[in-house]
Amino acid sequence: MNYKKNIYKILFTPFLIFIGLIIIYLLFPKLFFFRGWEFFDTIAYKQNNKLSFKVNESGDASRNYILQRYYKKNIITINKFGNRVACYDSKKSKSVLVLGTSQTFGSGQNDDETFPKLLCNYYKDISIYNGARKHGILLNKSKNLYFNKILFIAPERWGFRNYCNTKNINNYLIKDLDDNEFELQKINYINFLWHQIRYLKNYLQNRSEIILDPTTTIFPPDDYIINVKYTLSKNVKFEEINCIKKLNQLFKANNYDVGFMYFPEKQTVLLSQLTIPLDEETKNFIPKMTNLMVRSNIKTYDTKKCIVKKSKKTISKIYNYHDSHLTFDGTKILLNCLINSDLKRLFN
Repeated sequence: MNYKKNIYKILFTPFLIFIGLIIIYLLFPKLFFFRGWEFFDTIAYKQNNKLSFKVNESGDASRNYILQRYYKKNIITINKFGNRVACYDSKKSKSVLVLGTSQTFGSGQNDDETFPKLLCNYYKDISIYNGARKHGILLNKSKNLYFNKILFIAPERWGFRNYCNTKNINNYLIKDLDDNEFELQKINYINFLWHQIRYLKNYLQNRSEIILDPTTTIFPPDDYIINVKYTLSKNVKFEEINCIKKLNQLFKANNYDVGFMYFPEKQTVLLSQLTIPLDEETKNFIPKMTNLMVRSNIKTYDTKKCIVKKSKKTISKIYNYHDSHLTFDGTKILLNCLINSDLKRLFN
């Protein structure tokens, strides 16, 4: 081969391929996303030409795959602040701010399948706002949003302690933010394009490194999720309960009703079927935290105990195969657990 003669082809072919991929990505961005909330973080929130999208979702296992089979097409609708719709109504006397992460947002779920939306269907006389993943607890500082109840939801591995990583949690009560502090801001197209090129570059780089690295083991999707190890120490438990007590005391002293709920992880719920070696602190984290909260008269319930019990009575899969998130059937079980627990007092 005449390398000197073909030097330009050697140098520019990868560049032209990348330009081609950029064009495909800009024309068909949904092909490059496997989780709805990632699509919104990267595309919808930065251009916000639309507030509702139909997206294919595959799940958490997509992190280690260049291509992956989608398992479900969902409609995801947000409001002007970027929060997923539930049933907020400022005219109702009872108004709940639901705080959480991707499970509460409704990863892998249609608009009518999310946990906050199921709460809307059951408690029809209550206003419910899904504050997951966007703005979070700062929504309580809005001058134009009204809440007198707060439901804190967290996956057990993340917990609630990050809410206390602030100089003064009393600031959560100060109503000093206007709508423009929350409204989605459309960035100019040059900046938008730069964000998308960076996303595509990282997307291709991360997946290519995994595929091309001979030392990396590529697990089947379900095995990948199960192999995501985490450990919860005794120190974490005390950090959690201290923060929960502070938040509970702060909001109750200012006439809010407050509740706390953990989403149990796939590993701890399916422990016996999957023979996963978890230490005692991690395995029993939710039961122990529930006991500590109940002793302090904090509204909560043992989600793990309830889901494990109910999962034995159903043939439905409560966790997605490709994912660590609950299926719609799993979410309905969680709602059923709540309405039969002491946490239902939050909605009285």
